[in-house]
Amino acid sequence: IHVTESSDALVVVLTSMLGGMAFTRTVTCRRDDPLVEVRVSGMASRRRTVTCRVEVPKASTALEMDTIGGAIERPRQRLHQPTFWPVPSRVSLLGSARALHVGFEAPTAVSFSPDHALEWIVARNPVKERAYGVLPVLAHPIGGTVDELQTHRAVLFATQSRSMSSTML
Repeated sequence: IHVTESSDALVVVLTSMLGGMAFTRTVTCRRDDPLVEVRVSGMASRRRTVTCRVEVPKASTALEMDTIGGAIERPRQRLHQPTFWPVPSRVSLLGSARALHVGFEAPTAVSFSPDHALEWIVARNPVKERAYGVLPVLAHPIGGTVDELQTHRAVLFATQSRSMSSTML
């Protein structure tokens, strides 16, 4: 863990091994900026998915995200736990008085667990699933290995308003 404090920012850099692979997490808080910047860099080992997890207040009740053509409110889970929802660029956890918004640099998938943890995918190294080791499984189109450094950036900020339309405009 390396912490650097300057006159305008606090930067925390955490380097660790995950599945035998190095990962670096950088959290930046600037003095006059309401955004908390998060950057995760690393290479997921084969057959692994790496997520970034943030514990959120119990007051958050709704999961709202952007989608092609607008915004949608999603349930916390469907059949699978955790349920990961595709997100092009933004997710909001809405409460009665406050909201937590997370903006992503690139499309990802998010999960909001019943124990109030928000997770998003930052690195994947999947193997194409095959029935009997031969035939591609059409229900699982994501596949192929990713043996290279992956970097994922996000910004987090909170607002007092419950409505996304009033906070973003």
